[in-house]
Amino acid sequence: AQVTHAIGLAAIAAGLTPAFLGCSDTHGGAVGGTSLTGMRVRELSRETVLDAVRHRRTWATNGERIVLEAAADAEGELPAVRVRAVVTASVEMLEIFRNDRPVARVRDLPDGPEIRIAWEDDQLLSPECLADSVSYHVKLVQTSGNRYDPSRRDTAISSPAAVRLEARHFAAAARRAGAGGDDGAALGAATAR
Repeated sequence: AQVTHAIGLAAIAAGLTPAFLGCSDTHGGAVGGTSLTGMRVRELSRETVLDAVRHRRTWATNGERIVLEAAADAEGELPAVRVRAVVTASVEMLEIFRNDRPVARVRDLPDGPEIRIAWEDDQLLSPECLADSVSYHVKLVQTSGNRYDPSRRDTAISSPAAVRLEARHFAAAARRAGAGGDDGAALGAATAR
């Protein structure tokens, strides 16, 4: 998943919006050392799998069976990212990236197999946001579920979702910045079920 993320960040920096897929061709020989691709599909068929890749409803993991669904939209006053994760161990960190840069990080997530996060991007007054669209993706790091190597960290990375920015988003970000709003260093509401 780390290599997938590095290649994906380079693609995003070049203006692309790739689907992130796990690749297990590392030949590392470690127990549980293969990467996996997860995807949201209604049924398992060639058509639905290809549709999930084309529409970036995928995520990559370094082998642990983590579910990481992330969606971004620009329907509200500010662009929003919503995350649903089903984890197999305690989450150490969740990062939200805008394009190829992290813009939010949380470390104190509640324990539980399912975690839901909602976050609004009020940091739109930066040069990278001057394009008419940006993409968001999520990286999750959990303690290892690997009993053979407990020092290992399990990672999942969602495919980026592109959103189109409008003048109203910049106006809302400017209002929040003028009112001493959130600096974006923390995520909004975090709840576990």
